[in-house]
Amino acid sequence: QENFATMPSTGYAKLTDNITVTAPYSSTYTGIFDGDGHTITFNYVGTSNENVGVFAKTGSGAVIKNVEVVADVKSSAFGLSYGIGGLVGAVLYDTELLNCGVSGSVESTTTKTGSSNVAKVGGLVGLVMQKLTLEGCYSAASITSKSKGSSSAAGGLVGGVGSSARIIDAKNCYAVGTVTAQSCAGGFIGYLNSGSSAAHTY
Repeated sequence: QENFATMPSTGYAKLTDNITVTAPYSSTYTGIFDGDGHTITFNYVGTSNENVGVFAKTGSGAVIKNVEVVADVKSSAFGLSYGIGGLVGAVLYDTELLNCGVSGSVESTTTKTGSSNVAKVGGLVGLVMQKLTLEGCYSAASITSKSKGSSSAAGGLVGGVGSSARIIDAKNCYAVGTVTAQSCAGGFIGYLNSGSSAAHTY
């Protein structure tokens, strides 16, 4: 557990046992993380505005694979730049998630209203700002968003996708958990902002 919190944000890391994590990995992760089939139990309750996930945020070149997450997450974070996810809070730049799964529960507890007081919450990923590739991933987690912000969203796999983001090559993925929201909700993606320059394929 201690090694996870302090591991480099670049290079290659491999999980050698099941671990419990109580705070997100806070640096922007751009390395290759191989869970090697192990389980991360992610227990988190937070009241500050920050990206929330086993990995708070990922950057260009990040690959996370072969890991199961059992989540018990409650976060009151809100804002256009924050995401709440079982595995990744926010995908800032090109990221791949391969053979990853989340069970348990992921909840946004904020009840704020207004166009900027939004919450994006998803089983795997809260917010996608750039390119995300999913393959062989699933969520069986229950997803809840209590936020009444106009573009707040809850999604089985992904909470929300920004206008410049592209989700491509989403192959062999599924979500079976319940999704509850006061605003936008979706079994796969809660809120999708798309355009001709930011196409999505599934």
